[in-house]
Amino acid sequence: MFGPLGRYVRALAWSPFVTQRLRVHTAKPSRSDLDAVTALIEGGAVTPAIEATYELADTAAAIRHLTEEHARAKIVIAVRGRHSASQPSTKETEMHDLHTKEAAPTEAQTDSTLRWGGLAGILGSLLMLFTFGFVAAFVGMDITVEQSLTRFPDIKAARTVENTLYLLALLLWLVHSLGLYRALRRTSPGPALFGAVLSIVGLVMLAAGALPHVATAPLSELYHAAGASPQDQTALLLVWHGIYAMFNALLVTGLVILPMGLIAFGGAMLGAPDFGTRIGRTTVGLGVAGLAAATALLVQDSLIAAVGLFALIGFHLILGRKTFKLARAPHSRMVAGA
Repeated sequence: MFGPLGRYVRALAWSPFVTQRLRVHTAKPSRSDLDAVTALIEGGAVTPAIEATYELADTAAAIRHLTEEHARAKIVIAVRGRHSASQPSTKETEMHDLHTKEAAPTEAQTDSTLRWGGLAGILGSLLMLFTFGFVAAFVGMDITVEQSLTRFPDIKAARTVENTLYLLALLLWLVHSLGLYRALRRTSPGPALFGAVLSIVGLVMLAAGALPHVATAPLSELYHAAGASPQDQTALLLVWHGIYAMFNALLVTGLVILPMGLIAFGGAMLGAPDFGTRIGRTTVGLGVAGLAAATALLVQDSLIAAVGLFALIGFHLILGRKTFKLARAPHSRMVAGA
C-alpha cells in the first residue's frame, strides 16, 4: 500500500538500536549523468543484455518465457507505431520463433490436461450418483454390518458392480484433482499443492472402503458352510465386525481429509482470476460442510456421512464443468496457468 515508504521508516526506527548506521539512500538523477550513460550505450561500451524481443501481441509468450524458462537477461516487449521502420534483428526473430514453438506444445498440453481433468470430475460425480442409486435398488441403503455378511450370497454380484463403479469414480476424481492443481499451481502454488496432496491421500483412504468386501466372500462361505455351528457363525460375525471397523476407520479418515483438500483448493481459487471469489467461496463452503459431517461421523455413526460424500460430488461436478470450460477458452485463461 505504501510502497517503499515502509522500508524507509523501518530503517530510521532501527538505526538507534544497531551498530550500523542505517540511512535512506535516494538517487538524484541529473541531465549530465543521463547524457553520459547514453554516450556509453551509443559508443558500445555498455551493451544491454537482451535475451529475446517480443511484439506487443505476443506478450503472453513473453511472460511464459520469463516465468517458466528462467530468463538470464532482459525480455523486451516492442511497442511499435504503425509507420515504424524499425524491425527486430534476425537473431531476435529466430529466438522469438523458437520460444513461440516451444510454448505451443506446453499450452496444448495444458489444454488437454484441463479438458480431460474437467471431464473426469463431471463423469466421476455422475458415476458416484449412479452408484448410490444402484446400491439403493439392488443392495439396500439400510443394510446392517451383519446382513452384509449373512446376505452376501444374494448380493454378491451387486457388491461386485458397486465396488467397480465406486473405485472408477474415485479414480476419475483423482484425475480431476490433478487437473485442478495444474490450473492453479501458477497463481497459488502452495494452496494448490496442499489441496492436491490432501485430495490424493483422502481418495486413497476412501478407496479402502471397498476392501472389506474382498474379505466378505471367504467369510461368507465359512458362515454358510453345511457344518457351521451357531458358535462358528457367531465367531465369524465377530471377525467380520473387526475387519469392517478397521476399514471403516480408514473410510472416515478419508472423509475428514478430503474436505480439507477442498478448502485448500478453494483458497487457491480465491487468488485465481479465472475461477474467482464466487467459485472459491463455494468450494470452501462445500469443504466446511463435508468436514462438519465427517466430524459428526466421528462422534456417532449415522447417515450424515452422506452429506460429506454429496459435498464431494458437488465439488467435482461444479469444478469439473469450470475446468473443462477453461480448456475450451485458452485465450481467456490466465497466462500463469498455461
